[in-house]
Amino acid sequence: MSRPGRLLWDPGAQPERTYQAWTRTAMSLAGCGLLVTRLTTAAGPVALAVAGCVVLAAVAVAAAARRRLHAGRFRAAPHAVAALAAGVVATAAAALVLLVVRG
Repeated sequence: MSRPGRLLWDPGAQPERTYQAWTRTAMSLAGCGLLVTRLTTAAGPVALAVAGCVVLAAVAVAAAARRRLHAGRFRAAPHAVAALAAGVVATAAAALVLLVVRG
């Protein structure tokens, strides 16, 4: 239990947690993109290009989150949300193609 009169709110903790959440999400998407890249080398250049773009988009989103944190801008980032959503859809589409092609 905290001591009476002690401040429980740390104004720097929330932006840091948000940055960490963006970074975890982007890196997990990059990991899935790398996995799809590894699995799609035999599926053709289109699937390989999609997986490569997913990895690049995820790294760009993580870098943008880091810049926003260090610049002190803590507002919503709709472009980052759209980029991550597009990456998830592209990864799911590549996985679906893999399932169909490889059976």
